Amino acid sequence: MIQNLHPQYIHPTQNQTQKNTDMKLTSKSNKPFESHPEYTGQAVCVDVTPLKTVQTDYGPKEKFRLVFETTELRGDGKPFHVWSQAFTPSLGEKAALRAFLKQWFKR
Repeated sequence: MIQNLHPQYIHPTQNQTQKNTDMKLTSKSNKPFESHPEYTGQAVCVDVTPLKTVQTDYGPKEKFRLVFETTELRGDGKPFHVWSQAFTPSLGEKAALRAFLKQWFKR
């Protein structure tokens, strides 16, 4: 099993087929922008953010986020984009990215 996974390895390519999977989204924001309404439906991973070093209780860690586009449209007619939680580039047994990918791919 790959222990360190860099974002370029999980970025979808045009040649890959897309699976029909549903994601449940809930709003947790009080910011002054149009947040995504609660949603259970399809979303496509369209981007992976660059690694960014953040300070944690355990010292500095490199983290990134996945960006999803949903079929729900904003007021201006453009699709919503939703950012995932921050992940470390690890697929270890306890890694949040591993749990997220297992849930996403239903494996």
